[in-house]
Amino acid sequence: MPNIFCSAVIFFLSGIPGWDVLKSTTAPDVIAECPEIKVTYSIKKNESALYSIDFELTGGRAPYKLVFYMASGRLISSDFSKTGFSGLDSGEYQLTAFDKNNCRITQKVQLP
Repeated sequence: MPNIFCSAVIFFLSGIPGWDVLKSTTAPDVIAECPEIKVTYSIKKNESALYSIDFELTGGRAPYKLVFYMASGRLISSDFSKTGFSGLDSGEYQLTAFDKNNCRITQKVQLP
């Protein structure tokens, strides 16, 4: 996603009855900076035929908040700092990660 920068310049007029002194003010920038967040993961299968998955995030602006859920929408974890999950059955899962600026990425994962 590209970086988005917005700013406004506000002018006040003087010499006109009812107007304030002439000055130029720059409003604070509203910045939505979204450097790319990258997700890598590793999957392991244990002796009980259940899976574990570990995610690593880079890019964006740390810290990250992670939401891990099944494709059906069932939430797997409400611990938003957790990056590893275990005891998972086969199926489709999704990880949505938010960085410090609330920029996000969603990664789909298929467990065989």
